[in-house]
Amino acid sequence: MNANETQNPGETERIIADELQRLLESPMFTRSPVLSRLLQFLVDHRLRGGRSAPKAYAIATEALGRSADFDPAVDSYPRVMVGRLRSLLDRYYAETPWVHRLRVPQGSYEVVVQHRAGPPTRPAEGTPGDIPAAPGVLPLAQMVPPPGAVRAARRRGLWLLCLLLLCAGLFAAWKLAGGARLFGVAPVPMPVLEISPPQAGDSPIAKAIARALDGKLRDGMRRFELIDLRSAKRPGAAEPASPVDYRLDSLIVRTEEGPVEVTLVLI
Repeated sequence: MNANETQNPGETERIIADELQRLLESPMFTRSPVLSRLLQFLVDHRLRGGRSAPKAYAIATEALGRSADFDPAVDSYPRVMVGRLRSLLDRYYAETPWVHRLRVPQGSYEVVVQHRAGPPTRPAEGTPGDIPAAPGVLPLAQMVPPPGAVRAARRRGLWLLCLLLLCAGLFAAWKLAGGARLFGVAPVPMPVLEISPPQAGDSPIAKAIARALDGKLRDGMRRFELIDLRSAKRPGAAEPASPVDYRLDSLIVRTEEGPVEVTLVLI
């Protein structure tokens, strides 16, 4: 008799029969008919008064459906299946509070009863309990931060968000107000560059090149926003609101051989 078992044989048999019924009705064993038959066979052998554990041959032929010519010396199927039954029992009782449980000790085919003083206390729902953690994993109570730490983290996040919004607003105001003007510093005026347009007497090629240069210059200058680029005023147009700081003229010469020379003159 196992050291954990009660000294009353009748009480032990009642516990084994009750536990067998609960196990066979559980979803784990319902989904494992082969292991259910194996457990039933081992328990029946015990309750019939078997003085020793059943043999591997009897397990294979009577519980696992092997033929009469089964040879346990060359086929480890009974040992493998009893190992799986042992693991399934451990899984079931790991998820179920128990005072008495059935066990199949390692290296044996005998069903025994294990006792303990009382079922483990379960923590209240929604609170971390004393659940042992796997190796290398923090316990659940250490993984859940206290409420005060959560509130402090939220406050820090809110202050950081407000600071970022303030910085974004100041930068937008600085851009709209012309940069340094926001801080009381007079901005440096942007120089005005006037480009001479194609003249009426220019050849079509010269006019095309002049227009191309004008477009390229405008694209480049506008990208950097360092110079206010403006075309020369047409005859009869009103005077510009701001004086011109520089004038850019293009001198286009076409030689007899065909090449075109372009000279830009800053006045």
